[in-house]
Amino acid sequence: MIFPPDSVSKTMGTIVLSLKQWCPLFLWFLRQPVFWAVIFSLALVSYTESHVVEGPSMEPTLGSGDRMLVETLTPHLGLLSRGQLIVFRDPRDPKHPVVVKRIIGLPGETVVVHRDSVTIRHADGREERFEKGSVLGRKDNGDDKTMLMGPHDYFLMGDNRADSRDSRDYGTIQSSEMLGRPVLRYSPQNRAVSL
Repeated sequence: MIFPPDSVSKTMGTIVLSLKQWCPLFLWFLRQPVFWAVIFSLALVSYTESHVVEGPSMEPTLGSGDRMLVETLTPHLGLLSRGQLIVFRDPRDPKHPVVVKRIIGLPGETVVVHRDSVTIRHADGREERFEKGSVLGRKDNGDDKTMLMGPHDYFLMGDNRADSRDSRDYGTIQSSEMLGRPVLRYSPQNRAVSL
């Protein structure tokens, strides 16, 4: 269909007029705290989940029965780093409730677990050793174990090493298997803290 030149210019003029009318209203909305509260609430509902910790494997950081808020974007965006807590389903029993562990080894690294330390061997040959007393080193790591991480593998361990079944038992976890990253322990209220 061919439009006469006058109708095209009238239509374009109407579109420009509409933008001029709506632009101040849009800018007004952007300056309103309620607008941002609604956006934040939608993001919170869309990208967070609530989970309950079961078992002692993350003590003292998280105890059995603690409730935590988990954001679900980090694993999918590849924003994972050593020391972060991660939530995933137990690979041995997918029907099992979620499990929380700490990232120790990253893709491409070699993790060497000794009784009282954890050593990370980077692809470039550097080594980092985490002794007992540090969040990553801890004590009672169990039997010696060496594991090479593939390009998508993460080595995870519980903070309570003596009472944790983790990558030492069932191997590495890939980011696609992760549900999210705990950001807040909100219950019990006397132990509420950002994670």
